[in-house]
Amino acid sequence: MASTSWVFGVLGKSGDYFAVMGVLFASYFGLKVALTFILFLRSFAHGGLASLVNRPGTWAESKYKVKTMIIQADFTHGTDIYPNIQTKLQGLDISVLVNNVGLSYDYPEFFLQITDREKKCMDLIHVNVTSVAMMTSIVLPGMVERRHGVVLNISSASGKRPIPLLTVYSACKAFVSFFSDCLKTEYGSSGITIQCVMPFFVATNMTKVRKTRFFVPSASTYVQSALKTVGLEQETYGYFPHKLMGFAMEWLPKWLVLLYGMKGLLTASAKAKRRQQEKKEY
Repeated sequence: MASTSWVFGVLGKSGDYFAVMGVLFASYFGLKVALTFILFLRSFAHGGLASLVNRPGTWAESKYKVKTMIIQADFTHGTDIYPNIQTKLQGLDISVLVNNVGLSYDYPEFFLQITDREKKCMDLIHVNVTSVAMMTSIVLPGMVERRHGVVLNISSASGKRPIPLLTVYSACKAFVSFFSDCLKTEYGSSGITIQCVMPFFVATNMTKVRKTRFFVPSASTYVQSALKTVGLEQETYGYFPHKLMGFAMEWLPKWLVLLYGMKGLLTASAKAKRRQQEKKEY
């Protein structure tokens, strides 16, 4: 591998937040740089895409002495964006891929009541499903050829059990889990580490959770915890309190999880709609 270390980011606008996909060189340090890079982008989620183009690269180069590449892409545009991404990545020795781009609902809602339903469904699928398959398709061949590499697929605990009122999002995250399991079986013997990370709530712009607590860590706390599981757990909740929640969710019968999930999300949906109405009246 060349002596120069690179970190690349595919910076995608999805709603009003951003995500980075991809890093270079397989090592704990490489993973730490990549995931810290993700946190940097998320910390400026509401600043506008244009204001982010140079800042992450400058920050990473200064702090970690690596070269950076930022590729802008709107992942809701389907497969049209990937030829350009593939061209930009040609010749790079990519050893770690973090499939982290994501899009959720504006608020929990019954399927038929989703605003602009058809477009929202396709956006959710393109961002949460198509991106994972296509970025892996672009990067994995080089990993297999070199017989080393790490693919971290960021899913969600919503993909572990069906979550009503987040129906399409939950189904998309279930895809990520199945996709990861299958890839691990197919390419684990080729020296490739495939891990599916399934967090519950983390205090980020996407979750709209601001206050941290025992079961809701800050993004930096979650990343430091999740890093310790790479290469050890094929599928992980990434954070011990989330592991406790996951154990309870898996142990309880599905009907009970669906019942309480529906009840809790109905309450969350009603609160979100009230806030929207108050903003309109204001």
